[in-house]
Amino acid sequence: MLKGKVYGAQPLSGKAIPRGMDGISPVVGIEEIEGGYRVTITDISGTNVMDLMNGADGYTPVKGKDYFDGKQGNPGKDGYTPVKGIDYFDGKDGKDGKDLTEEDKADIVSAVLNSLPVYNGEVVSA
Repeated sequence: MLKGKVYGAQPLSGKAIPRGMDGISPVVGIEEIEGGYRVTITDISGTNVMDLMNGADGYTPVKGKDYFDGKQGNPGKDGYTPVKGIDYFDGKDGKDGKDLTEEDKADIVSAVLNSLPVYNGEVVSA
């Protein structure tokens, strides 16, 4: 109690407390029936019956088709190793681009556009 205040449940001193109903525990029964099982539950509200039927056999996964064991796969083809000075440059001897002419710029744009794939008959103009 802090400073005369009560936190949580309040005491019921001096009040009549009504008596609750007697508890009834449910009774569960399981019996085997043709093709499955019958579950019977009896509680205070009565008896409930449920039949659980066996299902068809499931599909068994096939190794190599539906799942894999995680072993190493076959190696791929040898790749292409880029060549310095042809496929890429280190930038040390390159120009900053300030001296490009309009013709140089147009040639670069044309080369890039011509290297792009064409889809569904689209027309590319340089």
